[in-house]
Order: sequence, then C-alpha cells, then structure tokens
Amino acid sequence: MTLFAFDCAGSGLSEGEYVSLGWFEKDDLRVVVDHLRGSGSVSKIGVWGRSMGAVTALLYQVEDITRLGPKNISVNAMVLDSPFADFCQLAEELVAKGRDRGVTIPSMVTRMALTMLANSVQSIAGFDIADLNTLHQVPKCILPAIFICAKRDDFIGMH
Repeated sequence: MTLFAFDCAGSGLSEGEYVSLGWFEKDDLRVVVDHLRGSGSVSKIGVWGRSMGAVTALLYQVEDITRLGPKNISVNAMVLDSPFADFCQLAEELVAKGRDRGVTIPSMVTRMALTMLANSVQSIAGFDIADLNTLHQVPKCILPAIFICAKRDDFIGMH
C-alpha cells in the first residue's frame, strides 16, 4: 500500500502566493496523481480531501473526465470530507453565524463585499468565484465517492 500526503500550494508548509479554494489546487493534485501513476508502483489511487481539499478533489475529477474521458480517469475513488457546496453561499452563511454571535453586517454589505472579492479574484487570479460551486460539479463525477459532514461542524453546514 502506498500513502502520499501533500499540502497544496499556499497551504500548510507549501509555498505559494494565495489559496484559490480548490480552483488552482486541482492542478497540484494533477501533478501528484501524474507522479504516482508515472512511478509504475501504484495501481489504484484514492483521494481523501477535507474542506478545500474535498472541493479540490471534485474539481479535479471533473477536469480529469474532460481531459481523459470516462474510461481513462486517473483516480479510482474519493472520500470528500466537508466540502463546501458553494463558496458564495458559504460566505453568506458565515456572516449569518456572525449575526447569531452579535456581529451585525447588513446583507447589502455582504453582497457588495462578495462582488468586490469576485472582481479582485477575477483580476488577480483569473477565475470566477461563482465557479467554486461543487453542487454544479457533482453530477459530472462518475467515481465512487463518500461524502462526509459532521452534524456539529461550525464552519461547513450540512446541505
């Protein structure tokens, strides 16, 4: 059995300018999977991702199917631990949790902040945060996958 763990660029001990919540991290996962496949000593690959790592795995899977076709995918199964359903929805839910704790931010301010963030991410990183929506990606995935979410997770809600 082979075990390989890594930090995506910008996370943990890895270098990197920013974290893209899965958008570019899927490319890091591709490098790891390609390395493992190229080693000649790994037969099946399962990916376990937590939170952003789970989103990364989902985005990777969709790209993998597009790139290689459904009969040649490079990963055999996934364990997806607490992926967010939609980044914008997550941001709004976090603001709502703040309200529950006495921090009041008007909804209009939240929407304006998300719009500014979207414009900034598009300008700097070249992708749309609205594309960080795993609910749109799941139907495209064909791998066996286990989704895990804790009932009392105070960051990622159950949906």
